Amino acid sequence: MILATSQVANTVANLKSRYYKYLETLCSSNGIEIGTLKTNGSDYEELEMFFGGLPVLIGLKYFERLRCLRLFGQDIVNLKPLVEVSNTLEELWVCEGPLKVGIFWGDTIFGKNVVLGIGGN
Repeated sequence: MILATSQVANTVANLKSRYYKYLETLCSSNGIEIGTLKTNGSDYEELEMFFGGLPVLIGLKYFERLRCLRLFGQDIVNLKPLVEVSNTLEELWVCEGPLKVGIFWGDTIFGKNVVLGIGGN
């Protein structure tokens, strides 16, 4: 029983570490200091990520005024985290990468018109 608890704790720690690295990659790609993300995240209205490094959309909640998100060459697994920015997002680009999960647009996520640029391999 103790071994199982230890394994679960290690798995959770590894997952948190990986997610932190993804968020750190997103921030550094946009010239954002990750240490100031909680206080300054709302200053950013556009984010972009090019050619790998972001399989998960993580930390979008910090970007309270995000209007435009451009993702090129990412192996995004799930777009559900877009709900965190659905009130402000006006433009979404997902290009040069496979989408591995179906997407439901319209009132389900945004409830307003959003410019979408979706292209793939």
